Amino acid sequence: MNMSRTIRQFRKSKNAVLIVISVVFIVIGVVNITTRGGSPGTEAPVSKQELTELANLALTQPPPTPKTTTPSHQEGTDYDFSKNAPRTGQATTGKKSGGGALNLNEILSRDEQKRIDAARKLSKQGPAAKAEMRRVFKEAKDVNVRAAVIDGLGEAEDWDAVPELIDALEDEDATIRGRANAALRKIFKANFFFKANDPPEKRAKIVAYIRKLYHFARTAGAEKYRRP
Repeated sequence: MNMSRTIRQFRKSKNAVLIVISVVFIVIGVVNITTRGGSPGTEAPVSKQELTELANLALTQPPPTPKTTTPSHQEGTDYDFSKNAPRTGQATTGKKSGGGALNLNEILSRDEQKRIDAARKLSKQGPAAKAEMRRVFKEAKDVNVRAAVIDGLGEAEDWDAVPELIDALEDEDATIRGRANAALRKIFKANFFFKANDPPEKRAKIVAYIRKLYHFARTAGAEKYRRP
């Protein structure tokens, strides 16, 4: 009798401990979400000005590639005018006077990564950043930058971006086509069975169907069409 009572008391105490632990984890989760300013997957909200700055950074154009010019006679170079080239070695674009080399590819790569990082951060700002994400999506030339904001538009379920996302299903880059499809699936809550690498004819039929679906939703006054 005492043994069964002890077991019951142990089970009760064990359940109480589990309940306390669960409550603690729930509180920690709520605090984390609150301090981040949104649901999981979104970063702490930033000001409208900061959103604009992120978009501008993502749209920063890379510096122009230096053009190769005809070598000219320089002091200290034994120039052979008959062959139109220095005798002691051709001058190399991107060399420092001290013998060190300026790696143009590294500079461009760092600039590209900054643009991508800005686009990714912008894409995590949620619905507040929809307008700036649409701007970057329309104006950016970099595939990775466009792909990042497409992800953000899908997460924000931006209905106003649907026409451009449908157009992106016909983009020449398979990455853009795939990301646009994923975004449209989130917005429409539907699987269109679109595959970025399917034959163009097959993709075109699905794109035409999505266009009709969007047109129907707009004419029916469904600002946020959702498939039941």
